[in-house]
Amino acid sequence: MLAVGLAVGCAKTESSPRPSEPREVRPVADRPALAQPLPEETSSLSAEGRLILDQIQAYGRWPNFVELQRPKFSEAHGGRWVLGFYNGVVGAAMARRLLPLPDGAQIVLENRPSTDTNDPAIVTTMSKVSGRWYWMELSNASPRVDDDGRPIAGFGEGGTAACAACHAAASDNDFVFSHEFRRRPPAKKGR
Repeated sequence: MLAVGLAVGCAKTESSPRPSEPREVRPVADRPALAQPLPEETSSLSAEGRLILDQIQAYGRWPNFVELQRPKFSEAHGGRWVLGFYNGVVGAAMARRLLPLPDGAQIVLENRPSTDTNDPAIVTTMSKVSGRWYWMELSNASPRVDDDGRPIAGFGEGGTAACAACHAAASDNDFVFSHEFRRRPPAKKGR
């Protein structure tokens, strides 16, 4: 997930807050859903992209990752504060510590410019389709475009190459930084 603001650097989301403590996250009922984009705004998206855009409309009512209950600073997401949400498919996989995540898994990150706002400047998504991650970056509920005018949406090619390259560092966790799905074995004690 990432492009434009994410190609700035590839680093795992940091757990310690930066400049100021994050404000409380709005209660689920107060979080807005994505505004429905006009059809012409999504015409350059693939069929997968249009379907995913429909499926994530109410992401603000999905659960937050335990690790992202409050916005956390992410250099990899353009120095923005991220807050993560996941759908029921991811929730079931978390309960079973299942990897790789199954088709239908969807992760949405709000990318906020500061801790002083509940409104994301950018929304980034990862959606599992046919065993592969489909990445998308949105602004005002419409796909963003890269410098070549291509939608930042796809399976790691074109405008989403930076997403796939960065998330390759988490390949042992199905390319996900937001949550660790399996327990790692304890470190061996030296003699």
